[in-house]
Amino acid sequence: MAVAKMLRSIVERTAAAVTLTRGDVRAGKTLQSVFERSAAAVTLMPSVGQGTDTTTVRLREGTTCDVEEGSWQFVSDAEPELGGSEEHPDPGFYLRAALGTCFVQTAVLWAAHYSVPLTRLDVEVEADHDARGLLGVENRGARFTGLRYRITVESPAPAEDVQRVLDATYAHSPVHDSLQHAFTIEREEEIVAPVE
Repeated sequence: MAVAKMLRSIVERTAAAVTLTRGDVRAGKTLQSVFERSAAAVTLMPSVGQGTDTTTVRLREGTTCDVEEGSWQFVSDAEPELGGSEEHPDPGFYLRAALGTCFVQTAVLWAAHYSVPLTRLDVEVEADHDARGLLGVENRGARFTGLRYRITVESPAPAEDVQRVLDATYAHSPVHDSLQHAFTIEREEEIVAPVE
């Protein structure tokens, strides 16, 4: 009975923390308070911060793809050298953008957590590639051969405080961590005949 009561209390406190966090975001509260409430919520109940996101990619024509997740939509295409047009960014662009934006957003949160003001944060992401892997030439891997950040930070805070934010960002940026520690990607396939 005491365990059930304790669990109910944890669930109630976690739900309250999540509700307050969402309210803080809508009310324009400081990022520091949002960070602290979110951290408290996932500390009390880790499942609050866990989930699965699903993005759907549909072939439009040629190499052009429509990408959708919830209300978000965008278009991607291959580079012209690989049969695409120059009308839409290629997948590499979105990977670099994901890495860079995740880094910036994570840095902003950790800067707020450590009370380090940032007046400028620019991130340039470079990716080295070799098309031989994509085209099956010389048995090369199709992966990028290198990824680099070029980061410019401006802050009135001492350099060691800014470095603390950057170190926390490297350690906690989800896209950075996922690419740094690549995992096995599972797949499920379904081949269907066209309806006549």
